Amino acid sequence: MPKIKATKIEDIKDAQYGDLIFFTPTSSLFSRLIPVIDGSPYSHVGMYLGRKYGHNLFIESQDGVGVVINRLQEWRNYTIIRVDTPIMPISKVLEELGKPYDRKKIIAFLFNRLFGIPLIADDNHAHVCSELVNYFTYYKLAEKGNSTMRTILDNIDF
Repeated sequence: MPKIKATKIEDIKDAQYGDLIFFTPTSSLFSRLIPVIDGSPYSHVGMYLGRKYGHNLFIESQDGVGVVINRLQEWRNYTIIRVDTPIMPISKVLEELGKPYDRKKIIAFLFNRLFGIPLIADDNHAHVCSELVNYFTYYKLAEKGNSTMRTILDNIDF
């Protein structure tokens, strides 16, 4: 898979629709385990939607919640990255709202990392955060079914 050109965005005021927002771990155990298992400095990723009613909004898939829109102001310690690849139109992105979080994918990923059991392709009925943003880029950031923060970061070039 060819590397995608990317640029780090230093100020939220410069963020644009489609920018990826990578989050560092929070205090939760689940959040801290993800980078250990994945080998990435990040534990979560979402996609910037834009500024509306004074809030910077992004779409994400959260454990126990599913695909939702959230306000960036409620988060700390994030990095914004603009990738040079097509992004789905917002009307198509919003169709993913309400889809469940893919806990089976997390278990499959864990078994893959621990025992080498192959991952299966995503079916788009449920999402973890990294496969959601990869889907929004038409699977240009990582091989379909193998979307993690690490595989995405490995496939972008700063």
